[in-house]
Amino acid sequence: MGITLFTDGDRRYYRVTKAWNGKEHQVYVRVGKNEDKAMKEARKVEEDLEVRRKAYIQKKKLSGEDIFHEDGRIVGLQLQVRHREGRKPCTEFKIRVKEPDKKALFKSVSVNAHGVEDAFERAVDKICEMRDLSIGGDVHKKMLLAKKHYVEDAKSLAGILDENVSSPSEESVQKKDKSFGIFDQLKHSMQDFLKKQSGQTKKK
Repeated sequence: MGITLFTDGDRRYYRVTKAWNGKEHQVYVRVGKNEDKAMKEARKVEEDLEVRRKAYIQKKKLSGEDIFHEDGRIVGLQLQVRHREGRKPCTEFKIRVKEPDKKALFKSVSVNAHGVEDAFERAVDKICEMRDLSIGGDVHKKMLLAKKHYVEDAKSLAGILDENVSSPSEESVQKKDKSFGIFDQLKHSMQDFLKKQSGQTKKK
């Protein structure tokens, strides 16, 4: 994309190309006797297209259109269990923010330390900071409404871990010495933050 020379028979043009919203926008500038003048005009067209492209991106950001999945969850926000050898597993919200023309940014918020609901709200605040969105704005409020999905994810994850510990398959029984300890740790990790969640609910 950018400015390229395009030839149509004995006619020459500068083709100016910019893409946004999944579409490629092209403008042709005729090259006459004065090539410098034609290039100057092509660069002006390129600047105008770039202004339009950035305006579209900003409008989309402020509307929150590219922040939500179809199921209501937030793009780039996942609940995960991370475990390292010799340490207690850590349940956390993993954040990944990738905006146009920028490198991907990563952060995380510990669920073990804050409880699932508080950790979710902290994660949403971080996403707003990373995307340069106002705390308390419309998009921020919409993101907070997604909390129920992640609370359900936390409960489901705790249930899966509990099932693996209390009702192991025949194959897992044979590997009990290797796998039981890990599942047991994960189960208690999830129980810890669910207790914190329950305590926060009672205080309210």
